[in-house]
Amino acid sequence: MKKIIFIFIMLLYTMAVHSQKTVALHHNGTVMMFGGNTPFIDAYNAASDLDTIYLPGGILSTVDLNKKLAIYGAGHYPDSTSATGKTILADAFRIGSNADSLLLEGMQLNGTVTIDADVNYLV
Repeated sequence: MKKIIFIFIMLLYTMAVHSQKTVALHHNGTVMMFGGNTPFIDAYNAASDLDTIYLPGGILSTVDLNKKLAIYGAGHYPDSTSATGKTILADAFRIGSNADSLLLEGMQLNGTVTIDADVNYLV
């Protein structure tokens, strides 16, 4: 009986961890979902200018940003992320010259952010 309970708990834990790694990309009225080890990077690579990316709670790998995007995280304040967890971008990244009007909202940035000199940006 203890083995069954242990397996059930591990199964629930695995499902919860996997569900935190889904990134949504809104492109021309359609939604594409990305999972796996690098969902944010995969969604970014598939995105075009003026698309929107929604990030889940959890620690995500980053990519240099050089597109005009709106990127929303689940948040970083404990009172609003108790169910989802913080959205944390853990790596250093660069905001390139083609990322004019980039919008980053609802995430904790743990790495260094470098911004090209000629970018009009919103952070």
